[in-house]
Amino acid sequence: MTVISNDMPSARKSGKSCNIEAPPEEFLTIEEAVDLVVDRLSVKLVLTFVAVCCTVFNTSAATYITIFTGYIPYNEWQCVSEKCSDLLASVGSSNDFYSYDTICKNDLVAGSDFNWTSEKLTFSMEWGFYCKTEAKLSLVSSIIFIGSLLGLLLSTGLYDWIGRKKGAMFGSFLVLMSLAASSVATNYTVLLLLRAISGFGLMVNYTGSYCWILELAPTFLRNPISGFFTLGWTAGVFILIGLSKFIDHWHNIYLAVAVVNILGLIPFFLLPLPESPRFSLIKGKKEEAIKTLQLLAR
Repeated sequence: MTVISNDMPSARKSGKSCNIEAPPEEFLTIEEAVDLVVDRLSVKLVLTFVAVCCTVFNTSAATYITIFTGYIPYNEWQCVSEKCSDLLASVGSSNDFYSYDTICKNDLVAGSDFNWTSEKLTFSMEWGFYCKTEAKLSLVSSIIFIGSLLGLLLSTGLYDWIGRKKGAMFGSFLVLMSLAASSVATNYTVLLLLRAISGFGLMVNYTGSYCWILELAPTFLRNPISGFFTLGWTAGVFILIGLSKFIDHWHNIYLAVAVVNILGLIPFFLLPLPESPRFSLIKGKKEEAIKTLQLLAR
């Protein structure tokens, strides 16, 4: 809760600085204070919301990246052994030959019985994840949600400790570092660990950013802001699809998504983004909360 005078809207409209002095008996919640100060969508608010949403591009890209970096091209290969050639000859038609069933039911071995012919090199092809070992790809894809669960459980305390803004940046940096390190990963175990770290970071970033912009927004803008925030997730999916279409090596896809993450962090350093006034009050920094409200009122 904070104390605030009722002349704030008129002060904002007149272009004067807000006078946040009030009788001791006049108490407002932080939501009421934000509503009193911010009665319309300003350029400053829009820039803040856009800057925060830019950091969530990486969350969807990091989640779904293994769809492209771990893809198993069961219909893109050719025989290199007599065993495989004999199977092809016995079938008579190659229309249904190049498939999952042919490889897995006949225990064909990559590099010995067949070679992949896909133009896209994935870690599944490089490390031999197919048929009986395909579960390893599933684990690489899904372990990110284990990290996300831990991030969700620990994020609340983190936000109240270092703040919404720093929490969101911390999560984004974790995702950035894990993506960059994944671009040079040399084995399955390392990639598993990096995926778990990425999951932790993306949940810290996503939920921290969401709390941050909602606590800065007046109540009449919270529904549209929530919808706008999810566009960051959707945009990240399309960015990932576009990058994967033009990049052939899985290492480089990870690197490209890491670069997108860096671009999303640029607004953090170019714009004077305010911390949530709620966090300032939790920490007993009333003057800092008032300064944020004054900033939003201009």
